[in-house]
Formats: sequence, structure tokens, C-alpha cells
Amino acid sequence: MKILHVIDELNVGGAEKVFVTICNLLYKNHLDVNCLFLVKGGKLKQEINSEIPIYELERYSKWNVTKLFVCRNILKKFDIIHCHLKHVYLYIQLVCTIFKLNCKVILHNHSSKSLSFREIILLKYLFKPKNIIVVDKTSKELFKTKIKINDTNIFLLYNIITLKDNKTYHEKQYDLVLIGNVKENKNNIFAVELAQELNMRLLIVGKNQDNYYYQNLKNKINTSNFIEIREDIDDVSNILNKCKLGLLVSYRETGPIVLLEYLYSGIPFLAYETGEISKILKEDIPDFFVDSFDKNIWKEKVKDIISAEYDKNKLKEIVTQNFGENDFYSKLILIYKWVQKS
Repeated sequence: MKILHVIDELNVGGAEKVFVTICNLLYKNHLDVNCLFLVKGGKLKQEINSEIPIYELERYSKWNVTKLFVCRNILKKFDIIHCHLKHVYLYIQLVCTIFKLNCKVILHNHSSKSLSFREIILLKYLFKPKNIIVVDKTSKELFKTKIKINDTNIFLLYNIITLKDNKTYHEKQYDLVLIGNVKENKNNIFAVELAQELNMRLLIVGKNQDNYYYQNLKNKINTSNFIEIREDIDDVSNILNKCKLGLLVSYRETGPIVLLEYLYSGIPFLAYETGEISKILKEDIPDFFVDSFDKNIWKEKVKDIISAEYDKNKLKEIVTQNFGENDFYSKLILIYKWVQKS
């Protein structure tokens, strides 16, 4: 079975991290896996196993005829085309349609956001997915009702992550850490205000994705010499070892896989309850979740969790039990086999 994983580029983000994890996991299990970047590799390219073959299309217009033809020649070599994100899937289906390729294409949808009118038209009438992987039950229902995809062709596959095991002990330099790009729906300013009122040191790790919001955030922390923003960190495994408590303050998330990153690094967290992963983790660690943005509740819970002692290995076990590699790999292979036969 020859498998091609396709994405536009590997900037730092949830879908991109999952892309890297899946490709490395397939290679680790001796599958014939290749990567195709429609644009270029990006920051996370270095995280992909160096033995995995990579194509970089460097396509900057979807109507570039030369790039369409080059892409067609690549696609013809593979049994399964695994597309990450809707816009990537639509381009691949465009290529297949133009050149009349009979490829086995999977759409891997990493978001639970509602579909736009344009997306509904494209996905329902022009490039309807035969098979789709979703990461939560909300998305499954969405594609079932809006796009009219058969239930048997929608596969629920929760995200997983793998981080480098860091055995080195680091002195805790930060009380709080917030992993996530800077934009309004990530609610970064709430974390800043929380840290200021608690007089705790906060590290924000993420890229600026909203200039207006980013400037407001900078203005908010101008008077705080104990709050730091780092945009230059792509591998969080080292930095998390230097933090006491992880935060998730986003209004809405699909995963969110950052919670798995916190636990895998052996640090507790406090999170707003959003996304499928939160629901699953809450069964084991209910005290790590808050269902409102009442700052007084957050402050009390932060102080309680930071003052408590948590076994790092037990926190890691929660990840491996619920989001382990072996279970994920088995489910993914079953999906591939189903798609091959369909």
C-alpha cells in the first residue's frame, strides 16, 4: 500500500502537528508513506523522519497548468491520497477531475467549524468526498447532514501527538504557559490578565496571526516584565519542562491537542472545557477543567493546582491510555483498507 499525505505547508499548528505525527507513525510501522507539500515544507518539515520521501510542489496559484500537471504525475503513483484540510482536498480533487484520475482520496477534516456556503456547494455538489476522517462527533454530524455523506464513510479518529521525551530536569522558570497562536478566538489576553492578577510569570508560545489583536496583547503586557511572548519556538518539549502549569483559554477548540502536549510533558493544566479531547480527559482529571470565564474561579483553581503535587508519569499515562499510538495506528490502517476496497 503506497500512501501519500498532502498538505499545503507545515507551519506550526494543530493540523500540521498531526500530519507530522501520522507520517512518522506510518514510517515507524514500515508503511510506504510519502509527503506532498502543495507550497513548501515550512517550519515543521524538520520534524518529519528524514527517510520519508518528500515532494514540494511550490504552487502559488491553483490554476498554474504546469503545477497541475506535475501534481497529476505525483498522484498517479499512490494507492491512497490522504489530504489534510478542506482547501488541500479541493485542489487534489480538481487535479483528479481535470486529468480524469481514479484516485482513492480521503479528506481529513481537522476542524469542527461550520461549513461556509461556498464549502457546502463545493463539497456537496462538485467534489463530494467519498471518504472523510473527522476528529470529533460534531464534525461527523456536520458532514452527515450538510454534505449527505453515508455514515459508513465518515471515520472518527481522535488526534494524537508525540513529543520528544525530555529526561533533563529544568528549574521551573515560568508559573504559567499558554501554547497557541495569537488571535482573538484564542483569548490570549484573558491569560495575561489572569497572570497579572495572580502576580505569576507567564510564557505565551505562539505565532502572531492577527496584527490588531497582537498589538492589543502587547499593549496589555507592556507594564509587566514577568510576561513573555515567544514566536521562535517550534518544538515545545523543552520549554514545557520549565513550566509549572499549562493553560487553555480558547473560546472554542476542536481537539485541543495542546492538552495532550501538557500531559505528555508531565505538567498539569487548567483549561476551558471545549472540544472532544476535553470531554475525554475530564473523565480522568475533572479538576483540570473550568466551564466559564469567571476570573475568580480561574485564580483559585490555578493556585490549588500549582500548590498540589502530581505524578508526571501518571499524567503521561492518561495520554497513552486514551490517545495511544497503537490504537490510533490500528484504526487508521482499518480506514485505509476500507478505502482501498470501496
